[in-house]
Amino acid sequence: MSRRKELEAKRCPACGEVAEWYCDEDPGGFPSDAVGPEVTSEGWHCEECDWQEEAIEEDYLREVPHKEWVKSLYARIAAGERKIANGDYPAITVDEIFAHMPEGEFEYEGEPGDWNVYCCGEKDCEQQWHKSSYYETVGRNAEGRRFICMMDCDDTGDREIVDSWEDGDEFDKWKQQWFSACTDEYFLGWARYWLDCYQTKSDPLDEMMGEPENWMQHCLEACENNLKYLELDPAADP
Repeated sequence: MSRRKELEAKRCPACGEVAEWYCDEDPGGFPSDAVGPEVTSEGWHCEECDWQEEAIEEDYLREVPHKEWVKSLYARIAAGERKIANGDYPAITVDEIFAHMPEGEFEYEGEPGDWNVYCCGEKDCEQQWHKSSYYETVGRNAEGRRFICMMDCDDTGDREIVDSWEDGDEFDKWKQQWFSACTDEYFLGWARYWLDCYQTKSDPLDEMMGEPENWMQHCLEACENNLKYLELDPAADP
């Protein structure tokens, strides 16, 4: 295999981390059609789980005018991940949640909203990508104790409690920021999904509407549009 231009990084299908480009060379020989050592193997390698994939001819035939764009999108996704991990959100209090709720015993069960997406990273899962929707159930029981349940519903209709709170429990930082963080998780998940569609040339959730003229560019534009919403400052003037 002769030396070729390095291709962009892509998401590891095993664990979801970024797999970087690698290039193994044999310094012992210089084939007549190459300038420098002979390349013995090149492709992608994930340092997190040791997944590796060697590049094939089809990979080199892909257009690579998007390389800098893709690198920028990965950097912005990483910034979004740090934002969520750092919990940089305005906190909401229990009193604010119940400010407009009725007196006495009641229970309001929310309904799943727009689908979030996530990559499970399970090696035995062919699809890898799945949908889920978060919502809340709030109420006050017969003894007057307020409660909140953070719920998750998947695309099969199964529902489960992610976390819960009731009077007497600590309303910790994670619960305080649940309502704000869910919005960012939504945009970050879809940004990851569309960038993965670009890298893998597949749409496992069948989210593509019609047949765009430039399929790969459409994926990158969809990724960027979600990142723009993720990066909006909620304190800025509309």
